[in-house]
Amino acid sequence: EPDFYATLFHEMVHATARRSRLDRDTSCYAFEELVAEIGAAMLMHHFGIKGDVQHESYVANWLQRLNDDKRFIFKAAAAANKAFEFLKECDPHHEEVSLSDAA
Repeated sequence: EPDFYATLFHEMVHATARRSRLDRDTSCYAFEELVAEIGAAMLMHHFGIKGDVQHESYVANWLQRLNDDKRFIFKAAAAANKAFEFLKECDPHHEEVSLSDAA
């Protein structure tokens, strides 16, 4: 079950990049994937879901980019936080709540 939510939240963060939402530049694959993973981790924490969110296939791209740009992680974290806040605003309850509490 945590894998389902990790993937769902990852894809939801990708969806925030759309021009009509946060208009995030998605031309750098590694950057966008890292944003989605960090954002998914934030959402999992917000909803109290425990599990892994790291997709191994992205790690090599991230490591290369981190070697090339020391601020890469900070830029990705800032973009992920914007996505997290955007998605949190979509929550009709707009408060810290676990999925088990919402049922």
